[in-house]
Formats: sequence, C-alpha cells, structure tokens
Amino acid sequence: MNGLMKLNISKNKYILTTAVVLILLLTALTRTDIYSVGQETPDSVMTLATEWSSASGAIQDPQDSIIIEVWEILSDNFVDKETLNPESISKAGLDALFSTIATDKSYDPSTLSYITIDAMLEEIGDPHTFLFRPDAYSLYSQNTQGEFDGIGARVELSDSKLTIVEPIQGTPAFKAGIEAGDVILAVNGESTLGWSLLESVTRIRGPKGTSVNLLIQRVGVSEPFELEITRSSINEESVTMNIIDEDFAYIRISCFCDDTDEELENILTLASNENPAGVILDLRNNLGGLLSTTVNIADVFLGEQIVLYAIDSDGKRTDYFTKSDSQIDLPMVVLVNEFSASASEVLSGALQDHGRAKIIGTKTFGKGSVNLPKKLSDESALYYSIARWYSPDGNMIEGKGIKPDFTVEAIQGKDPEKDSQLEMALNRLKSIIN
Repeated sequence: MNGLMKLNISKNKYILTTAVVLILLLTALTRTDIYSVGQETPDSVMTLATEWSSASGAIQDPQDSIIIEVWEILSDNFVDKETLNPESISKAGLDALFSTIATDKSYDPSTLSYITIDAMLEEIGDPHTFLFRPDAYSLYSQNTQGEFDGIGARVELSDSKLTIVEPIQGTPAFKAGIEAGDVILAVNGESTLGWSLLESVTRIRGPKGTSVNLLIQRVGVSEPFELEITRSSINEESVTMNIIDEDFAYIRISCFCDDTDEELENILTLASNENPAGVILDLRNNLGGLLSTTVNIADVFLGEQIVLYAIDSDGKRTDYFTKSDSQIDLPMVVLVNEFSASASEVLSGALQDHGRAKIIGTKTFGKGSVNLPKKLSDESALYYSIARWYSPDGNMIEGKGIKPDFTVEAIQGKDPEKDSQLEMALNRLKSIIN
C-alpha cells in the first residue's frame, strides 16, 4: 500500500487521564494519587465539618470526615489551588447543609456529607471536578474497556440539558428510536434538571434485562413522550473503516478506549489491501478516552513529535511525545464537531499544529483538563482537575476547543445520508492529491 507501512503501536499506557462522562463508557485511567497535607485546615472548613457532624449525628470525628479530606486534596493538588477561597467554599457547604436539614426528610450522615461537598465543589466552579458516590465510583472503575450493561447512547450536558449525542447502532437505544439531539427530561419519573452527567449515567445504566423509562423532548415534536428501553450488554467496536468514493479510507474512531490503538492496527491492515489515496479520520461525537491510547494513535500519523504538554498546579510542564517514525504518510483530513472532546481534541490539535492534517467541521467541545480520581475513606472518590493540557503550539484546549481550518456546519435536513462535512473532506483530499 502506497504510504501505509507496517504498524508497531506502542502498548505503553501513560498515567494521565481524561474523562467525559457518557453512557457508552466513563473513560479514564485510575491511579492512586498520593498527597500530603501542607498546612492546617482553615477554621471555616473545620467549622463546616463540625456543623455537619452535629447536624447528622455522625459518630466520626469531624477532622476525619471526607469534607476535610476533599479540602486537603484540593488545597494540595487542584489545578487552580491558588484561587481557592475556603470562606466562600465553606459558606456554600453550610448553606446546602442547613437547607437540607430544614426539610422534613431525614438523611444519613454520608448523604449529608455528599450534599455538602457537592455545594463546595459547585462553588469552586470547575465543571470537571465533582464527587463520585461509592456506587458511581465503582461504575467508573469498571469501564475502561468499552463494554457495559446499559442502553447504548452517548450523552452530554448541552445548555444544562441532558442531550443525546448519538445512539450506538444496533443497541437498545438505537432500536427504540432514540435520536441525536433528543433531550432526556426525566428518568423513571425523576426530573434530570440539575443532574450531573455522572448522576445521569448512573440512573440510566443498569443490569441487562431490566428496563428504564425515559421522558424525551424532541425537536419538531410538540409534546414530550416516554420511551421504555430494556437494557442490554453493550460492546461497540471503537474503530470502523470503509472505502468511500473508491479511493479514500474513511476511518471513524468513536472513543479512545483501552484497545482502540490495537483495533486501529487491525483496521489499517485491512485498509492496506485497498490501496487508498488518502485518509479521512472522523472524530465527530467522540467524547474522549485514555490519553495513552491517543498518544499511541498519534504515533501512527505523526512520527516522532510532541503530541501535547500539560502544566500542573505548581506550574510544572510535562511533555508527551510519540516514539517512532510516521507509519502513514497519506494525505489526510480530520472531521470534528462540538461533541469532539478531550482526547479527540488532543489528537486533532496535534495533527493541526504539525501541519499533518486539515481540520474540518465545527469548533470542538473544549475539554482540556487533566483529571484524576482520588478514592476517599468511605469508598466515594473526588474526581478533580490537576493540570491543563495544551496543543504542541501552546494553544490551551480548556474552554476554547480546537478551531477547524474549514468551518462547515452540519446540515440538518430531510436527507439523513447527506453529510456536508464529509463532502468537504472528500473535496479537500481530492484537491490535495490533484
């Protein structure tokens, strides 16, 4: 195959993670994060823990509560630790605590601590820092392989609404008629308003054979409607390939899972028999995954180059490089959209900065923080931002995204087969070759 050489994808898995929560999977690499307390707990945070202990009837010493644990982790390693204000964070926690106990409902100490911590983290204002309840952390830890029980759809929060990015073909969600752009208003009769992505995933997923009832709002449909979907085991191939327009390899990567680099190796072996003239890499609706897998895939297209660098809470820079010569030198373009996030942005940004590929589509999501889970003493976990990552040319991804070289909006028309972005990609490849 012209320009397509033997693959030797590294199996090294970098200990650095990205996670965007989705029903398909929660993609991140877990590690044990060690921290040391560098200073005494502020009086305001200690007061918050004491009030929680008194209000909840906890027998645990307030100093040993997960409220204190969370503060110590953040004050040591949070990416923007210099901006943390213990007084305002503690006030937010106290307000939530007192509002909760003022209701007629009774809460156990753990639940009250979670409600308090949720308010603390909301006050910080980082959308990628949140608390895993124990069951949700267990779910998170189980899903780096792309296989799980659920309905099979990717979701995001769009304007604070739980929105379907796309159903996975052949899954219960797909068969039930779920469509991209559908908004999930309620799950089993409970409103999704105010839910985090994590809570949404937890509520919608469940053992195969069980059912979940979703209240759906759809563009063009006047009234919300309900769908009952029976969960099943979901196991999607993360890489697919077709030869389109006779000459071009269209490769779609749906996530950067643990084995995606190996799947790509197999796909490219098949592609070599077709002798394509160019490659279209489709990262649309790819919400992210393992950064280590992303670096391995970048190795195929870039050769020995920097893929990204990260700057942590102490200003330390860490560079991440590919490790071998480029294995594919065919002309290529990359497709992205507003749901291309995290690891997708790392790869597309690296290909763009090194001039390896033109980016086509719409501006990407803008998820550029390095996040890690830290398991707490009660089996819950704090998932928090420890660094920001940047493209090789120093462009910050967080909150900004990757701007395409050619902006092409997706056309929402009556013909579902018409793909204006893919058409532009084909035209661009042909112009490069000619």
